[in-house]
Amino acid sequence: MRVSEWIAVAYFVGLALATTIVPVGARTRLAVAAIAVLAACLVVALIAVADAAWWLALARDWAPAAYLMVGYWLPGGLQRPPNPRLETWLMMTDRRLFEWLGPKQGRVPTEASVVTSVSPPWYGAMLEAVYVLVYPFVPACFLLLYVTAPSEASDVFWSAVLVSGYACYGTLPWLPARPPRQVEANERSDGPHARAAVPRSRAQRLLRLLNERVSGSMGVGGDTLPSGHVAVAVAAALVVAQFLPVIGALLIALTLLIATATVVGRYHYAVDAVSGLAVGALAWLVLTWMR
Repeated sequence: MRVSEWIAVAYFVGLALATTIVPVGARTRLAVAAIAVLAACLVVALIAVADAAWWLALARDWAPAAYLMVGYWLPGGLQRPPNPRLETWLMMTDRRLFEWLGPKQGRVPTEASVVTSVSPPWYGAMLEAVYVLVYPFVPACFLLLYVTAPSEASDVFWSAVLVSGYACYGTLPWLPARPPRQVEANERSDGPHARAAVPRSRAQRLLRLLNERVSGSMGVGGDTLPSGHVAVAVAAALVVAQFLPVIGALLIALTLLIATATVVGRYHYAVDAVSGLAVGALAWLVLTWMR
């Protein structure tokens, strides 16, 4: 078994065991545990048959992308109601950051429009476009390595990506919180002093709509703390840099833009983005040291 496959199997088995202590309904607990065990069995089954045909070997190489997504959706099914104290702390941390970055206008800012309001009109649209790239970013990085780097790069890549992603997704049942854009939407409806972030251009509005549609269809509705988007992007970029230094450096710069986009677009809190950067870098460092 490859290291990345050991990581996936250990995660799914651990998740199945964790369902016994998460305070959710018995039916939900049983369903998540059963799917987690099935996922672990499928990983092992694919390994067993991978040598039978070239397309099965190809499927084995790319399968960790599916392991990553299933590893995100499963703990999402174990989420509990949001923790008000956690959300309040996350929001206050963001507001202090936005007050420091933006102009003082006599009101408590609730959105990152305080940042984009002092930026060129294209800035917000660019960040929304960068956030769109979050979803194809990891597969594109893997494809780049798959066709240019040595064969061992594939396992190095997926090991770092899976560890960083699972470290973030596993917190969903324990740190329940809504994404900041949902919290702020409630504040706008409940309080007269909250200020909405209005996209400054048609391009930004369309890209935001696209991001919200994709997040709504692929997401689990809760906030991952740390940000899984940022963590897996950083880990992927660092592995690319390990084998392709120039391209990797450009990708690392892009991950910093992705982290910024998650906060300014209110898809994640600032704490999520910063801790996601740390988790992705730490996962890569530890796995590199172990190898």
